[in-house]
Amino acid sequence: MARNGLQPMETAHALALYDASQRQPTAHLLAMKTDPHSRSGLLATLATRQVARPTAQRQAGAAGYAQRLSALGPAEQQQALVTLVREHAATVLGYTDPRTIASGTAFKELGFDSLTAIELRNRLSETTGLRLPATLVFTYSTPTALAEHLHETINPDSVRPAPPVFDELARLEAAMTRHAPTGEARGELLRRLEALAWRLDDDPAPTNGGPAGGDALDAASDEEMFDLIDRQLRAS
Repeated sequence: MARNGLQPMETAHALALYDASQRQPTAHLLAMKTDPHSRSGLLATLATRQVARPTAQRQAGAAGYAQRLSALGPAEQQQALVTLVREHAATVLGYTDPRTIASGTAFKELGFDSLTAIELRNRLSETTGLRLPATLVFTYSTPTALAEHLHETINPDSVRPAPPVFDELARLEAAMTRHAPTGEARGELLRRLEALAWRLDDDPAPTNGGPAGGDALDAASDEEMFDLIDRQLRAS
C-alpha cells in the first residue's frame, strides 16, 4: 500500500470519514490517507490520468515505442512485447529482476490483484499508447497471452484470417444444432463426418471397409462417436 502512495488509517479516523461521507450529496467519494510525496505506484498513475491531460512528452514516448516496434519482424515484435509485459509486471509487484516473472505463469499465480492489475494496465497503456480495458490481466492471463493480444492490437494485419472452410464448418454446426438428425439420418451423418475426419488425416484411410478399430467404433454410442470426431477434427 505504501508503495502505491497509500497510508493506513486508524479505525476511529476511518469510521469518522465514513460517517462524514453519509452527509455528503456528492457521489463517488473515496476516503483514504495518501502520501503527498509519492511519485510512483497506482496513486501517482491515477492522479496523472484523472487530473492531468496526457502530455506531449508521454504521447511522444508512446509514438517512439510504436516506431521502434514497427522496425522489427513479427517474431521480434512478439518477443519485445513479452519483455515489456514482464518488465512492467516486475515493477508493479516490486521485483527488481524481470526474469522473476515467468512468461507462461498466470498473473493470478504471480500475485496480481485488482489494484496491481490496473497499475499494469496503466503502465502498458502509457508505453504503447493503446486504450486497454481494466480487465486486461484477467482476460489474457499470462504475460505471453497478453503480449500476443498487444501484438494483434498494434498490428491487426498480422492476424491471419481463418480459412473459408471454418466458416462453412460453423454453418454446419449451426444447422446440426437447429435440425438434429435422428434415426437413419443420424447414422448417415456420422458416417460422412467420419469420412471427412479420415480425409483430414495425414495418413490415408484404411481400405478394409472402414477405419482401424472398426469393432470398437461399432460398439460406441452416438455421444462417443461425436466426441471421437470432434477430437480428430481438432487434432487435424
